[in-house]
Order: sequence, then C-alpha cells, then structure tokens
Amino acid sequence: MKKLLLSVLAGIAVSVFSAGVAHATVINFNDLEQAGTGYQDMSTYSNSGFTFTSSVGASSIAFASAQQSAPFYFGSANLLNNLDGQVTALAFVDGAFTVNSMDVHGLYDKGQALDFYAYSGSSQVGHLSYVIPDLNWETVNFGSDFQNITSLQWAQNSPYHAFDNIVLNGGSPTNAVPEPATMALLGSGLVGMFFRRKNRA
Repeated sequence: MKKLLLSVLAGIAVSVFSAGVAHATVINFNDLEQAGTGYQDMSTYSNSGFTFTSSVGASSIAFASAQQSAPFYFGSANLLNNLDGQVTALAFVDGAFTVNSMDVHGLYDKGQALDFYAYSGSSQVGHLSYVIPDLNWETVNFGSDFQNITSLQWAQNSPYHAFDNIVLNGGSPTNAVPEPATMALLGSGLVGMFFRRKNRA
C-alpha cells in the first residue's frame, strides 16, 4: 500500500510539473543551419507558431542568417534584421505570449543599445533597454511587463546585432514554468497527504 501511494503521489507531481512546462518554446533557428560561406535571406521567419516580421514589409529581404563558414555565424544558426533602422516584430499566431529571455551578439562592435518594446494590441505595456557589453553571446532577461503581450518589437541600429535562443511561453503567464515556491508548496502538500494516510493506517 505504501509503495502504491508513493507511486501515485510521484505520478501526480510529474503530471503537474509537465503541464506547467508544456507551453515553453525556445526558438534557436536550428532549421536554418546550412553549410556555406554566404547568407540565407528571407522576408519573414516563422517557427512554432511565432512569426518575425520587419517594418520594411514582407516584399523586401528583411532578415538574414549566416551559413556555417560565414562571418556572423557565431557557433550556431541565428537571425539578424538585414536593414539598418528597421524594426523587428515578433508575434504569436494564437494571440498573447510571454517573452522570458533572448541571446544577442554584436556584429561589428560592442555597445549597441537595444530598446525592446512590449505591446498588447496597440498599447505599449513594457520597455527594456539593454546595452550589449561585449562581442559574445549575451542573455537579455525580460520582466513581468513582457508577459501576456501580443507583440515584441526592437530595432536594428549600428553597430548591429544578431539574436538567438528566444525563450517564450505561448498564452498567458499561467502557462509559464512553475516557480520554485510553487513546486515547494505542491511537494509539501503531497508529503502531508502521505503522512496523514500513514497515521490513519
């Protein structure tokens, strides 16, 4: 009986945790990996229900991805807005989503100031400024203002940058990965259930 109860409790814990992380998505552009010394050009890019567009419009070659032996490859496939001053917009086909983090890499020099804007419909609901400190991959972490939004927008300006490994959650923040406190509370409840059953026996 004890082993059966422990198995049931473990199954419940795994199910709850899995349900919490099911909506997490990482866009890493692995589908753009390609041998060569040039670049793949595209007007838009879509992956896992998310679409990247540029303010220049879909009729122009807005984005580029470096092939494996080209400059700006930086160890893995990534994406960059190919046009100076143009704004990249990220949206989700099912509506609202949450942005958790994004890796960025300077192209020619460090020090590019990035301004990220979060929108819900036509209303701006969040803003984050980030200066790329070095010519390495750096992670930008987004706060609560970037939860449950309909668009993330930022511009490509000198000295320019590439982006990769964008961690997102489709839907509202309730679909996000459970916080440690939430999991601890769940665990303590399950343990309490076990010992209550044990004492009754």
